[in-house]
Amino acid sequence: MKVRTQRMGLVLLTSLIVVSGVGVGFAGEDKMTPHYLWMWEDCIEPAQMEAHMKGRAQQVQLAAENGFEFSYFRFVQAFNVLTWAAFDKFELLDSFVEMMAEYDQKTGGKNKKLDDQCAKYVRSTSSSLAVYRPDLSYYPEKPLFTPDYSKPFFVVTVAYHVKPDKFDRAVEIAQRIKELYEKSQAPVGYRAYEKLCGSDLPTFFAVIYAKDKAQLVENEEKNQEQDPISAQIERLFNANLDVLSGIDTVERQYVPEMSYMPR
Repeated sequence: MKVRTQRMGLVLLTSLIVVSGVGVGFAGEDKMTPHYLWMWEDCIEPAQMEAHMKGRAQQVQLAAENGFEFSYFRFVQAFNVLTWAAFDKFELLDSFVEMMAEYDQKTGGKNKKLDDQCAKYVRSTSSSLAVYRPDLSYYPEKPLFTPDYSKPFFVVTVAYHVKPDKFDRAVEIAQRIKELYEKSQAPVGYRAYEKLCGSDLPTFFAVIYAKDKAQLVENEEKNQEQDPISAQIERLFNANLDVLSGIDTVERQYVPEMSYMPR
């Protein structure tokens, strides 16, 4: 594991901005309902990125016109488009194809036509499923930043890849970190997820939202200077790096024109 990657993971861990939204009860952590997060990422042909984004935006308009029931959120990094959708019941995944067929019929085939057109611009795709872990998450009473999903904002995803034989210990460490945050009543928070399928399991990840990258860096520096808990977390984190096989971080931009929430 490279030192730079370790440090980035630690910076994110000690400066997390609360994630508060993907379709199921995101008013606040005390009201957060259990849910599954379905994620898929498309790698777009560079020359077709603009056309792809335009097609997805047209789908959003169509969803609003036809009262589509589910929220979905899209984030862009270079020529990669990540889509999130949340389900409060696992069974909904089994009926998703049927629900989409009914919706396509409701739109007179317009949604499928747009979807097929956008699919032509995709070079490759991957998907995974995760479950929200409230036992590993911390939400402050007054978060420093709460996303407005009608506007663009900055998103960072940090994934902690855990060694299979270190799973229980990793969970214990994450719980101790949460306790430190609760004890200090830190104004920053984090929401944790555990991947259920996909490559490289077990993996936990957190999502960090900020107005922009400058705000994320500013908040991290403020924590380091003013919050004594940062030093405790850093010692705990560094003392247990052996539970991890790697840390990955990805920076993205939320695109409201390509995302949808029922009104």
